[in-house]
Amino acid sequence: MSDLPNDPFNIDGEKPSIKKRTTPTISDLTAIVVADNLDQEVCEFFSPLASASPLSLPTPLPISSTPAETPAAKAAEQTVPAPNLVPLKKYEIISTFISNNAIQWVWMAVCLITLASTFDLLRAFSASKTEEATKLIAQQKYQEALTAASLAVRCNPFSAKAYLARGRALAKQLRLKQAFDCFNNSLALAADDVSALDQRASLALKLNLPKVAIEDLSKIISTAPNQVAAYQYGNRASAYVRLGEYKKALSDYEQALRLEPTNYSLQLGSALCLTADRQYAKALKTYTQLYNMEPDNNEVLMQKGFCRQCLGDKQGALKDFNQAIKNDATTARWFSYRADLLSELNQKEQACDDFVTAANLEPNNETAQYTAAKSCKALKRQELALHFYDRLSQFPNFRTSFAKLSERASLNLEAGNYQEALRDLTSAIKIKQEPESLYQQAICYSHLNQGKLAKAACESATKLGAPTAKAFRYQAQIESLLGDTISAINHYSQALNLEPNNPKALTERGKLYLKREQWASASKDLKKAVEFGNTDTATKQGLIICSQKLGKSAQVSIDLPKSFDVDLKKLSREQLLKDGYAQYQEGNSTIAALYFAELVERDPNDLEMRRYLAHSLARAHNHSGAISAFAVLSQGNKLNTQDKLAYAKELAASLQFDLAIKVIEELRTANPNSTSYAYELAQMLAASGQNKKAIALCASSLSQSGSNADHKNLENLYHSLNNEQNKPVKPVDNSQPKPETEG
Repeated sequence: MSDLPNDPFNIDGEKPSIKKRTTPTISDLTAIVVADNLDQEVCEFFSPLASASPLSLPTPLPISSTPAETPAAKAAEQTVPAPNLVPLKKYEIISTFISNNAIQWVWMAVCLITLASTFDLLRAFSASKTEEATKLIAQQKYQEALTAASLAVRCNPFSAKAYLARGRALAKQLRLKQAFDCFNNSLALAADDVSALDQRASLALKLNLPKVAIEDLSKIISTAPNQVAAYQYGNRASAYVRLGEYKKALSDYEQALRLEPTNYSLQLGSALCLTADRQYAKALKTYTQLYNMEPDNNEVLMQKGFCRQCLGDKQGALKDFNQAIKNDATTARWFSYRADLLSELNQKEQACDDFVTAANLEPNNETAQYTAAKSCKALKRQELALHFYDRLSQFPNFRTSFAKLSERASLNLEAGNYQEALRDLTSAIKIKQEPESLYQQAICYSHLNQGKLAKAACESATKLGAPTAKAFRYQAQIESLLGDTISAINHYSQALNLEPNNPKALTERGKLYLKREQWASASKDLKKAVEFGNTDTATKQGLIICSQKLGKSAQVSIDLPKSFDVDLKKLSREQLLKDGYAQYQEGNSTIAALYFAELVERDPNDLEMRRYLAHSLARAHNHSGAISAFAVLSQGNKLNTQDKLAYAKELAASLQFDLAIKVIEELRTANPNSTSYAYELAQMLAASGQNKKAIALCASSLSQSGSNADHKNLENLYHSLNNEQNKPVKPVDNSQPKPETEG
């Protein structure tokens, strides 16, 4: 450490060079004072000295020397007469001395006396200003205190107390870096000053300089043990915690609590330190005591719950978290704590709700937004997940985060937002090239009809990554989008060689087989996909189509109502018929279907029971089961008009429009003048995206005169499709007979 402090007037935080100073002159001291406008009071006080002319001393008399003897000198000595040397009297000698030397010493004495008096004056003035600053700090007049302390420092740059006062005033104004420099200067002049060490230690904690705090507090504890208070042990413990030295921290907390055993803050600090050191049982004991003292302290309650969670008492922890949130539902941390616990309890939905709440309570907390986004993404809450990823995009580091860009891109890809997904993927690939990102980029290009770019991205991905099952699935997907079904099937086959039971690969290959009308292969893949967990509607619909094409009956699945406790196996056929009809007439379609299914199982050739089964399932909105039952009847050409209409509606409800349209067209062929079938067919055409055909059918049917409900429905549909509401349609030929109406 330097002998002298840093320049106290450098308020901009720059650290000037430290120079060794010699004893200053009056002019030097005056220049220091005049240099700063802040100290106008001092400037005015010392201005006479500053304007005075510099002190000057008389030049001393020269000292003569005896010249060497030479022939010329001797000659001159002979020619020049000798002076008349008259002896000087005593008073004359004294007078000569005074005139030649004494005046110089007098001036020097005057200078020294003046300089000493000035030093005393400056020191006294500095001391008074230091005392004044201390009193002003106690009165919370921090700006006035700073002015006084600054005057004290300028009048006596060698006063440790002046620097200390100035540092305290700066610290109270939260000018922490400047305050820290002042404490450094104070300790440079008085290295063992306890007050300065204490002040610097406290400030070091605020500036996150735990090592400085530990050094200063340790010096106080070792050199002045009688002056050590509990808070100083507590502060050093806090510094040790920041360094991860929990054992030392706990030792200091013990020392502090010996001095103040009832200090709540010290007890809490000790408990938090125990938690950080994973001594959960000891920490829980302390938290419980503290909670009993202050039941409204949510921080203690949450920490108590956290310790219980770590000790395996998850229900107890949940109880604490619930109580804390009941006390205060505005603190994000409480919800984050509970969300983590709910995740451990496998209550994913509730956990996600808490993560979302925490993120909404702290919209500027990046971590909270990211946690909520990932949680929503995992639960397929795509819209909400995208909302939080969009929030994340407002933070500066989002555009440089490969993970976040990729995750949002994946969500947009699933949602069909290909342009948005492509934007994020392009940014992510600039950061890091990974096969999956390139494959996803290729998929985006495929959907956007940019085949060349899609192939290029796919090739780049293939070169980078190993031939994994996932890579093969990506390649197959891209080829399928580009219309190359054969290559796509081959790549799905390669994926399934590595992962034979992957339901996604089985489903997608099955769909491709359906497209190529390879019914047996499609049926095999789709059945296996269902077996290994794929239960989506499209897969089941594909199986039904395969069964129809292969002439097989698809299995009917009926969900058993919770309230149904009848053992159908024990009932006779007559009882099954009676109860089944009764349930059907009362509108209990699902229960009726259970009776008819049992009858069909006993006699698969009972077409009447199969018909009732099909209509019961249709009424219960069990589309796949109804389609399966109707398909069996269709194979034997046992469908009547009512069956066909119901069958077509079930197919349409399952988005099998091609087959539904085919069935309705068969009905119209048999009944060409029926507006009822025309209306049903027009609806299906419109639903399948064939608007022009639907409009033409409506216009053709409306050309026939009629006034029944179906005719009105056709008219409304026609106007809706043409976006011409309330525009009347005149029949072309009024001579046409009225349409046949079927029940």
